[in-house]
Amino acid sequence: MKKAIIVILPLLLIAVCMLEPTFDDWTYFTTPYYDFDTNIIDRLIPRYSYWRPFDCLFGLLLTIDHRLFPLLNHIAVFIAHVMSALMVYKLGRMLSLCKKSAWVATLFFFFSPAMLGTVLGIDSLNQAYSHLWGMIAIYAYLHGRHSLWILCALLSLFCKENGIAFFFIPIIIKWAINRDNILLSLRNLCVSLAVIGLYFLIRVILESDAVYINEEYFDSPVLRIANNIIRFVSLSLIPIDYVSIATEATRNYPLALVTLALSMPFMIMLVVKGRHTLRSPLFVSLMVSALVAAGPHIATLFTTMHAYAGLGLISIAIGMLWQNSNIKEETIFRNPYLIAFLLSCMIIDTHHWYCSYESGQQGKRMAEKVLKTIHPKPKLCVLYIDTNESKYSSFCVIPYDAFGWGKAVRHYGDGINPAYIDNYTFKPNDTTAIHHYVDSIHTEGYQDVLVVEGNEIDTYSKWLEKKYNAR
Repeated sequence: MKKAIIVILPLLLIAVCMLEPTFDDWTYFTTPYYDFDTNIIDRLIPRYSYWRPFDCLFGLLLTIDHRLFPLLNHIAVFIAHVMSALMVYKLGRMLSLCKKSAWVATLFFFFSPAMLGTVLGIDSLNQAYSHLWGMIAIYAYLHGRHSLWILCALLSLFCKENGIAFFFIPIIIKWAINRDNILLSLRNLCVSLAVIGLYFLIRVILESDAVYINEEYFDSPVLRIANNIIRFVSLSLIPIDYVSIATEATRNYPLALVTLALSMPFMIMLVVKGRHTLRSPLFVSLMVSALVAAGPHIATLFTTMHAYAGLGLISIAIGMLWQNSNIKEETIFRNPYLIAFLLSCMIIDTHHWYCSYESGQQGKRMAEKVLKTIHPKPKLCVLYIDTNESKYSSFCVIPYDAFGWGKAVRHYGDGINPAYIDNYTFKPNDTTAIHHYVDSIHTEGYQDVLVVEGNEIDTYSKWLEKKYNAR
């Protein structure tokens, strides 16, 4: 097993590092291009609905040399994923899993399609490290090192807001193991609440005019939460090639059915053979804790990245089911159900990786075409003709989003120009409105105007010429 890991990990890292930025990757803190104020302190205090100083420091590091982006991001996320897998194994062993069962839990975590939104992401350091510090917090608490638990839970919280869950999750798990020590649990719960209260007090004191709450996080709460729970359960426990379902361009129902047929017998076998485990306090606490870990996302906005929040705990629960299923094989790789499950995961992971790769390459090709066509000046305007193209998370991104609304030109060019990028969206028949907007942009000093329609990008003059020639 160890020899296989030594061979596989570098290959997986190389594959991940081949992915180029798309969509949110261009605009989040962890890029060399985020429009921070000149004061470094402004990067570290609460901004918008976030308080993520580590992401801001990482973005500062990237500004030293923009060529570090996105390679350094990929390496950092991959390291966090590997370390989290190690913590899944160590926690599994601490919770009385045998070596085989701990390995099953680790493999489930490492290859589960639920990790793809984070591991293939470029702006996902916060999700990866919030999970890692959270798992270390649980490990510290179960070892009785309560000061270290509080520190790691704080680090998890400062990585991403859902890290607040790890002030409670270790108490839930410990209570399932040792229910007699209720006074200690209550005391630690009070400590957690005090630290959280102090966190919010400091956050309110430090808030600036850059703080706001996105209404998208709170629209239609009941329907949103119900839908988010379904998505969380589906992504975590039903491995299927969602890319083959999500968009028309990548739709492949036979492939989706094949991946489902390969993966579900393993899940069904675990539930049937390990059904007595479903009622055990530890198993219930792990599943409840996974829900708590993903709870802030479920209550607000849930994307494929957010399935990662509870994945480590779910993986340990899977290891428990395996251990109590009385599987007799000498090695885990002699079990046909597990082999079929891992094969399904490999197919799903590869397909998602390929779609992510193609999305990134699309943005790169568009940027390179612009760089060959024009020499970017300080001000660039990008107009998007919205034709209702379909997309799926960060895997199948429409060309305009892959292009980063023009930011890809800066990245694949000299990293400096265009320094100012304006963008606006129009419908296909808004020709008159487009003319007026272009006139106003020129008066504001924007020298270059590009138009993106579908996967085509042209200068405004060439786009007009094509449009009139088509009539």
